[in-house]
Amino acid sequence: MMEKIPFDQYQRYKHVAEIINLVREKEKYCILEVGANEHRNLEHFLPNDQITYLDIEVPKHLKDESNYIQADATDMPLKDKTFDFVIALDVFEHISNTKREKFITEIKRVAREGFIIAAPFNTEGVEKAEIRLNEYHKALYGENFRWLEEHRQNSLPQFNDTLKILRENSINFIEFEHGSLFLWEKLMRLHFLVASSNKLKNYRFVIDEFYNKYIYERDYSVPCYRKFIVSLKSAEKLEIIRSNITIRKNNSVIDSDIINKLLDLENSIKDLNLIEIQNQQCSTYDKLWSSIINEQKIGIQQIQEIYNWVSQHTQDIQNLIEDRVNLLKQVEKLTVENQHLRQQIEDKDTHIRNIEAINQAIVNTKGWKYLEIIRRVRNFFLLNKWNSIPKVVNRIKTKGLRETVNLIEKKINYENNDYNYDKWIRSQIPSNSVINEIKVEIEQFSQKPIISIVMPTYNTDKNLLAKAIDSVRNQIYPYWELCICDDCSSNKEVWELLEEYAKKDKRIKIVRAKNNLRIAGATNKAIELASGDYVGFLDHDDELTIDALYEVAKVINECNPDMIYSDEDKIDENGIYCEPFFKPDWSPDYILSVNYICHFAVYRKSIGDELGWLRTDIEGSQDHDLVLRFTERTEKVKHIPKVLYHWRKIPTSTAQNGNSKHYAWENGVKVVQDALNRRNIAGRVTKGKSFGHYEVRRKIDEEKLVSIIIPMRDKVELIRTCIDSIEKKTTYKNYEIIIIDNGSKEQETLEYLSATKHRVLRLDVPFNYSYLNNRAVEYAQGEYILFLNNDVEVIEPEWLTVMVEHIQRKEVGAVGAKLYYTDGRIQHAGIILGIGGIAGHSHKYFQGDSLGYFSMLTDTRNFSAVTGACLLTKKYLFNEIGGFNEKDLAVAFNDVDLCLRIREKGYLIVLPPKAELFHHESVSRGHSLDIKEVKYMKQRWGHILDKDPYYNPNLTLEKEDFSLNI
Repeated sequence: MMEKIPFDQYQRYKHVAEIINLVREKEKYCILEVGANEHRNLEHFLPNDQITYLDIEVPKHLKDESNYIQADATDMPLKDKTFDFVIALDVFEHISNTKREKFITEIKRVAREGFIIAAPFNTEGVEKAEIRLNEYHKALYGENFRWLEEHRQNSLPQFNDTLKILRENSINFIEFEHGSLFLWEKLMRLHFLVASSNKLKNYRFVIDEFYNKYIYERDYSVPCYRKFIVSLKSAEKLEIIRSNITIRKNNSVIDSDIINKLLDLENSIKDLNLIEIQNQQCSTYDKLWSSIINEQKIGIQQIQEIYNWVSQHTQDIQNLIEDRVNLLKQVEKLTVENQHLRQQIEDKDTHIRNIEAINQAIVNTKGWKYLEIIRRVRNFFLLNKWNSIPKVVNRIKTKGLRETVNLIEKKINYENNDYNYDKWIRSQIPSNSVINEIKVEIEQFSQKPIISIVMPTYNTDKNLLAKAIDSVRNQIYPYWELCICDDCSSNKEVWELLEEYAKKDKRIKIVRAKNNLRIAGATNKAIELASGDYVGFLDHDDELTIDALYEVAKVINECNPDMIYSDEDKIDENGIYCEPFFKPDWSPDYILSVNYICHFAVYRKSIGDELGWLRTDIEGSQDHDLVLRFTERTEKVKHIPKVLYHWRKIPTSTAQNGNSKHYAWENGVKVVQDALNRRNIAGRVTKGKSFGHYEVRRKIDEEKLVSIIIPMRDKVELIRTCIDSIEKKTTYKNYEIIIIDNGSKEQETLEYLSATKHRVLRLDVPFNYSYLNNRAVEYAQGEYILFLNNDVEVIEPEWLTVMVEHIQRKEVGAVGAKLYYTDGRIQHAGIILGIGGIAGHSHKYFQGDSLGYFSMLTDTRNFSAVTGACLLTKKYLFNEIGGFNEKDLAVAFNDVDLCLRIREKGYLIVLPPKAELFHHESVSRGHSLDIKEVKYMKQRWGHILDKDPYYNPNLTLEKEDFSLNI
């Protein structure tokens, strides 16, 4: 039932239920909802709690009910702290500005634990969207939409004013946004449209159910329509909620192309609804008829061409099209019947323009061009025909449909991705014939190491524990032992099950702790049983793939590593494999930002024994600590780019909810700080933007001179903006600016250059980016060289500081920056080799506030290359490798080539996310790709272009969005 609640209400009530359940300490709360009217939606979302409703107007049939109170929410006849929570989801925007502070203080007074407010706030985008939507409603029905008109009369609340009220009243709170403004307006228009037709009214439930099921959880793309304000007495609980929202935003990217095409359904519904609109309006607008009739005759012909094909698939579409044809015939008849109303036309000019706009949208042929696409999308989501997806994907691959179709049908939504991934990963399970081949290969291994799998268990569900154990027993590679420590489970069935398995298989060793040791202690106890050459970690409810230990043994035979890790995915409660994490190879900066190693990790036992294995004072982050300490002893780390580990999503697991182990984040800060201290790195560690992620800031030993080199030609407004932003915002002060004037002619530019205090190097030669910058380096006095485009603009004042923090490191050869388009989308967050044939930008076109693929946009990471639009390097190193390639790479790829030569020398390349600038990309020069430069890159670097160690072969090289290569 909840899934059929209007999407706009579902957004609010679902969030409330999730927030309350996230911090729940009592089985049953007393909750007051103000402004609920008669809907009583909250009790559907919180069925076990006691809900009371308060409204200034209560319908007669509800006035005698004990759970309804008729009162003004700004002056409630209630004692202090009467209710645990007070909820206001449709009030704040409907009361006058003079009452809003009183409203907030009143609901705070009545609440014991806290309150939640949801409302749209007054921004230019929201205001314009509501105006457009109201005009649309007037065009359909001839009157204002009541609630939007009330917003206008009371004026939407100002968010800054609201923040001031909260702070002045010492109210603890967090705020977040939800509900894409673009999507909200689109779906509301669809609601209005289908409601205008009796034949289409049921489509409202289809629209709502689709949104509630598939989009709600990811609908955080800004700008949003509505903000939530959550106030709790407990600051710790507020932090839990904040972290939970941050984690959810990690999966918040909704493919805009998919949504746009999906919502083109509006045009199709308009086509089907057109005649009813015209029947209602034609009496007033006779002068439109002749043009409408001509256009609709064309529409009839188009419908007839598609009709036969559609009818065999979808009966409801067939019936609606038949209705359309019949209704079109009535238009001509109504033309004659409505002649007497011509005199009213003159007074309805505004209304006519609205109808003309609607009609123009209806007869737009784009809707027809995409009819087949819309049908497939609609059938998939509305009829739930999951088995159609592989056929669609195969059709795209075999028949080469255009990119738009590929986008729509390959990535309809995240659920579809999970379905495709689940099907794909199951297809990777070795067949019996392959298993036999692997067994033959294993017997030919020169090394057959014993791999000890260690597992702590505590009151584990018997079925899940059995699955975990069986996943080891089913391994193709036979040389293993499973060492299990029961951490003093109170459930006797756990130990009984372990004893049963130990009797079945002598490779299974078990021990029972006398008292609870917790995860780290119990794992160490299990390791005491181990006699193998390597130790691998398995949680008590997770599973290994059947070939996991074979893959590990194979790389041991190939390169004899000390530490091995693999990719991983998750299993949801329905047994679906989902959320695969395809990781980069060893990345020393990334591991300080987050424990991306996680599962499946295998360690050489002799080194682990020397280290003492897991620390017991950092519960929840002991794995991260082990990785950091272990890799301080050895550099022999091997990544297997294949999913070998299935991490089970259950409510108490970190796989399902990071906040189930919130203490781990606190301990993680200590773990990374300890690593810095051991390595004699002066720096400070704080929590990052996502749960389990960290920001590492390093102390600058000496503020050495940075020479900022900026090539330009005319377009003085760009260089002025660039340099002004550097001078006004940059906190790192020891820099010089060298401007390369590549033949400017405009008088304003020449005047600017003659007046600037910075050095100007005039090189009036044909454009050659490499040549220009190489010459400028000869004049640079700094130890560090920053290559900077003239079309960038500083955002973050510490941009240069954080870059210098890394370039000062002896092992780092270049540092890049995160660049944004002026509309806020990501333009560059590192370079990935192989994308598009040569290289592409990581996370290009992602929204600026997106966390990225597994929150990568928030982490300091290593890359094979970074863009020359903002690239910091060491002068001596630049000269040592010969600078930019002037001969072969005059325009493009010179930055990639430079970085790859730096990497050849053994240096790291780093991108700290706090180095943020706008990039008005190639405004001054435009795009230019020379076939000779492409050919050179493939000849020089072809052996590594499709093997970027900081990417993953299971991720696509066709796009920059980290979609799967399956």
